[in-house]
Amino acid sequence: MKKALTILGGIFLLILLSGGALFAYMAVIGPKLDVSSKAYVDQTVRKVALNWSADSLIAEGCSDFHKNASDEQIHAVFRHLATLGKLTEYQGSKGEANLNLTPKGLIVTAAYQARASFEHGEARFNVTVLQVGGEWRILGFYVDSPTLMQ
Repeated sequence: MKKALTILGGIFLLILLSGGALFAYMAVIGPKLDVSSKAYVDQTVRKVALNWSADSLIAEGCSDFHKNASDEQIHAVFRHLATLGKLTEYQGSKGEANLNLTPKGLIVTAAYQARASFEHGEARFNVTVLQVGGEWRILGFYVDSPTLMQ
């Protein structure tokens, strides 16, 4: 009985230490991921929205992004978005990175909302990014504009 309790105590201690180490890792790496993911999103949204470049977005998409929409569909949506005109002001993004422990390992994502003004209206962006091989890639890119709803 004493041996079983010792083993259980050891397992509990190992779990506790592992959890503490993971928490410490997240506390150190989390802010760095926030900074790098925000910089990537801001750069990519500006590049894509400057002249509504579907090709720029397609080039930045991860494999899961490409499973959800064909290049032709993206080009069709961007022809519609282009009616907003050229980017006149990018107001930045707000969001954060997330660390997710899954059976496949640690998955790092980030979600951001951004706003921008164009020649013919305003737009809001919801952008989700995924870290693949240490680099950020677009996972989801959604644009909402009240001007286009009219």
